[in-house]
Amino acid sequence: MGIEKDMGKMSLAKYDHWFQAIKNNDQMTVDKELKSATIETKNMLLNWQFDFLSTNNNNEGVSDQEAVYSLFQATHPITLAVVYQSHNVISSLIKHEVNVRVKEINGNNILHMLCYVAYSQTEKEQEFQQTFCLLKNHLQKSDLEFLLMSLNNQELRPLELAAHLGLLGLFDEIFHTPGIYMEEFQRGMFTEQWFDVTEYEQIDIPKRGITPLLLITFLDEGNLNKSTMKTFFQKQHIKMWMNSKIKANYMLVFIWFIRKIILFAFFFLLDSFSLTLEENTMKQGANENASLFANKTMEKTSCLASETLYMVSYTHTMYIAVPLLMA
Repeated sequence: MGIEKDMGKMSLAKYDHWFQAIKNNDQMTVDKELKSATIETKNMLLNWQFDFLSTNNNNEGVSDQEAVYSLFQATHPITLAVVYQSHNVISSLIKHEVNVRVKEINGNNILHMLCYVAYSQTEKEQEFQQTFCLLKNHLQKSDLEFLLMSLNNQELRPLELAAHLGLLGLFDEIFHTPGIYMEEFQRGMFTEQWFDVTEYEQIDIPKRGITPLLLITFLDEGNLNKSTMKTFFQKQHIKMWMNSKIKANYMLVFIWFIRKIILFAFFFLLDSFSLTLEENTMKQGANENASLFANKTMEKTSCLASETLYMVSYTHTMYIAVPLLMA
């Protein structure tokens, strides 16, 4: 098996059998190819990208391959194995020292890609949680930490991306990664779990301004499964995180309510002033067009004030109210 002249790319016309082995979870073929390959060829099979874009459209299976690329933009063997949930192939690739730190377009690593494919098939989220567990058990700690701490082009880590997409089960599985987000301590007959959220809760945190709780709180309705969310917020470690967040911000919440009262009073006085202005205009015998203009001006001012009050109130209230409603 020769080496491609175009370094870094594998032609599907020539290496379709390798793509099919990865897609179909054919561990026997993968192991056979890697064991019999030279060092250069083995590196190519493990780490080079499949060239989807230059594929001849007359080849069989091209439509399926191009669909995978256009949907997930996955090109590396390890990424494709994750997308297709080829667990046996994932194990073989890791055993043969594949570069698990590769990134696809938009800066997504294999864990980012796992979140995206899980989002596209939410009915199989538990299966993708198993895929993450497999990676967690097979990857070296340094590689796993690198992947979990890496940002994509959206400035999101895999944990934050899972929260952003409403994948609460996968989020919790990632959150239980030992040595990264969770530590376990043995005390006699009992095992205690400690979750490290200091990076998200320290005072100077918003260098990026992103916390998983905030992302979950503002989930779009399309990403929201109410029963799953209720179960999620009833978990002890999440309840403790939310409660500590509320207690830490108690004074800020009090100040926020005072600010809302002041804003409400301001908008009330503004509406009253608009009504008084309209009455004075009518009394002074303004013509019909002037009266109509005054009405429209008052309506626009009132609507703008109401919308502003609503958006500000909603943004702050949801962050506090959601966990309380789910308790």
